[in-house]
Amino acid sequence: MGSPEKEQTANGSAATEPAPPSYTEATYQPSPSTSIPRQFPPTFNLYRISGWTSDKYSLGEHMNQPLYYCTWHSAFSSSPPLILHSGPDESFPPLATVEWQSFFRNFYVELPPLNPSSGAASAREEIEAVSAGFGRSYRFSIEVGPRNVREQFEWRHSHGDAVRHLNGQSSGWKLVRLAQGPPGAGTGSGNAATFVPGGYMTSDGHEVVAAWTMNSGSKVGKFHFTGTGLSGLLGERWAIMAVVTFCAFIQRIRRQGTSGQASINA
Repeated sequence: MGSPEKEQTANGSAATEPAPPSYTEATYQPSPSTSIPRQFPPTFNLYRISGWTSDKYSLGEHMNQPLYYCTWHSAFSSSPPLILHSGPDESFPPLATVEWQSFFRNFYVELPPLNPSSGAASAREEIEAVSAGFGRSYRFSIEVGPRNVREQFEWRHSHGDAVRHLNGQSSGWKLVRLAQGPPGAGTGSGNAATFVPGGYMTSDGHEVVAAWTMNSGSKVGKFHFTGTGLSGLLGERWAIMAVVTFCAFIQRIRRQGTSGQASINA
């Protein structure tokens, strides 16, 4: 296991999160999902519906108020291994799906097409496992900001404050934004010097935009957006990517039992 990083705030002081954007629960429509019109709450949980072997989970701030539904499927199923549904039960169409690569730690996420009028069925993004010291991190690219500029993000194992503030857990994962400057500004932006990220910073000078940790019992995981991720500036498409990869890591850990946590970082 690699040496987890610790965070500090942009000004070196204790982290104070900006007020989250207003969150209004959408009216769910059971029709094909061709866009991503809404955002998750700033902090939410992943709940097991019933039993340790259950393959059905809900996402929400409270167990009795599910916002999204997540189903897991076996290798013998014709369905993708993981489906994040666009509403509070499995009758709602997929918002995103996950496909694992055989014998590799990499995996794929399928999202609605960036441009629904293009006729494309979906957009496929690869999450790549990369070496990180003695451990491993997971990197992906996704469109962000109003101009849909692609940026890179990386999930890193952490014992830092972004994780510890999730129910006082000592270990988890943080999502690091590798770009500098305003979201979607692109490389070489003249605004990079004036853009001030909020929340937590890594030791190598990057902003932490989300984090998650495992829990026990029916609440199997907890997730929160931080800094620019909390502000909504990264966009809905990025938010879906962050959440579905969180669900994918939980799936791998739970299906591999006690060795699962080590397996995603080894």
